[in-house]
Amino acid sequence: MLFRSAVAGLRAVEPDPLEVLRSVDASDREILVRLRIPAALPYLAAATRVCVGLALIGAMVAEWQGSSEGLGYAFTRAQRALATERMWAAVVVLATMGVIGVTVVGVLERRLLRWRPERLRN
Repeated sequence: MLFRSAVAGLRAVEPDPLEVLRSVDASDREILVRLRIPAALPYLAAATRVCVGLALIGAMVAEWQGSSEGLGYAFTRAQRALATERMWAAVVVLATMGVIGVTVVGVLERRLLRWRPERLRN
C-alpha cells in the first residue's frame, strides 16, 4: 500500500511546473527533489495513516494465532475465561494505541506538509 501510494504521488505531478523545470534544463534529480518528492508526500502521509491501523490489526491477529504473551493473547485468554471486562480492556488498549498512532502520524504530516494550503492537508 505504501509503495503504491509513493508511485501514485510521484506520478501526480502537475504538468505546468514540470514543464517549467524542463524548460530551464533541470536535471532528473532536481525534478525529483524539487517537484516529485514534495508531490508524493501527501500520498505517503495518507497511506501511513491507514497502515497504522492495519499494523495493529496484523499484530493482534498474529498474537491470537501463536503467541504466549501480548494483547492478542490476553484477549483470547479473557474470551475463553468469559472475562468480559478483560476483553473490553484489551479492546480499549488497542483503540488507544490506534488513536495515538494516528495522532502521531497526523502531527508529523502537519510538520512535513507545512507548505501546503490548510484546506488540502486533511
